[in-house]
Amino acid sequence: MSAIFLAPLLPRKIVYGRKRGFSIPAAAWLRGELEPFARDTLSTDVLRRQGFFRPEAVQRLIDDHVAGREDLSRQLWGLLAFTLWHERHVEREPGPARIPEALAA
Repeated sequence: MSAIFLAPLLPRKIVYGRKRGFSIPAAAWLRGELEPFARDTLSTDVLRRQGFFRPEAVQRLIDDHVAGREDLSRQLWGLLAFTLWHERHVEREPGPARIPEALAA
């Protein structure tokens, strides 16, 4: 949406100010409601089929993150994004994109 449409609704500083990024609580999500989705998406079968990452190493990353030994959310988020991208655009899995159950409601 163009800034011109929002200008009457928001303070000038917001509409015309510098862009600012934002963070998401990926670490908490991957320890909570997205853990099952991450384990399914990064399962041994999927990783072996794609052939890029060692399943045992990825499972160790998930386990260490979920146990709170380390914040590996950036690595896991990247692995999830790549794996889903590969399924959709290289393997060309038919049907709608997989959506975590926690987000589907």
